[in-house]
Amino acid sequence: EAATTAPDTGFSVEKIPVSTATLPPFPFFDTPEGLVGKLKADKATVDFARHYFLAGKRLIAVEGRLYRNEMSLIAPDKRREYSTTEFHRNYSNAVLALGGAEISETQFTRPIVDEVGGLREVNQHWHSAPPTSGYEHHSYLIRTADKEYWIHVGAATGRPTGFVVVLEKAAMAQSLGFLDAGAMKSALDADGRVSLHINFDTDKSTLRPDSQAVIDEIKKLLDANAALKLSIEGHTDNAGSADRNRELSSARARSVLGALIDLGIDPSRLSSKGF
Repeated sequence: EAATTAPDTGFSVEKIPVSTATLPPFPFFDTPEGLVGKLKADKATVDFARHYFLAGKRLIAVEGRLYRNEMSLIAPDKRREYSTTEFHRNYSNAVLALGGAEISETQFTRPIVDEVGGLREVNQHWHSAPPTSGYEHHSYLIRTADKEYWIHVGAATGRPTGFVVVLEKAAMAQSLGFLDAGAMKSALDADGRVSLHINFDTDKSTLRPDSQAVIDEIKKLLDANAALKLSIEGHTDNAGSADRNRELSSARARSVLGALIDLGIDPSRLSSKGF
């Protein structure tokens, strides 16, 4: 995607000017003078993950290469202590110097968190101070000609701690191949079920073009085993309400069933259900 947009907030990636600065190596920032990150460099970055960012007045989930770290705001030798204001200001100034901009227009409230599925959902993809009121959070975006770098800075005051997340937005490099019809049959014979990964766009049940290879292998399986009947079971993640997810997973399972019928499979051999 060229841009991520949160409707009804006035926020759009395209409104952020493209930076002309020469960016340092990812993740850009050293820790403030005297402070030490809890995670060592080789453990602080993961190739692909998700984090929620305050953008405008809403939360947006963004995926890609992710760096996260936390640090006590009191230096190990006790000679330097940062207030949360000074900690935040250091990162704000650094982002602005790299041509970025602050994109958060609010602090956390219960409705903001509930809108994306509640605290349990957010916490699954959260790498900062708790996403609740009482903690200060700021989100930033550095936009280049072909990249988006999302930055989150949070701070906790009870035990003065700072948190930094830097995410280079990117699609995941697929590392899982498809099972062919023979492998599907072996799994069904052994376990009575086989897990197939057919991805859908967020909140949609329309089959994507990249699903066709899996659908074709299911058809080959059914063509080669005339007595075989299949129950197609759809599953979603837990973003959003349970009722919506049941409805969505049922619709996705029906989409797979419909695609197989369109390829000539007898409907009496198929059933579908959502979870």
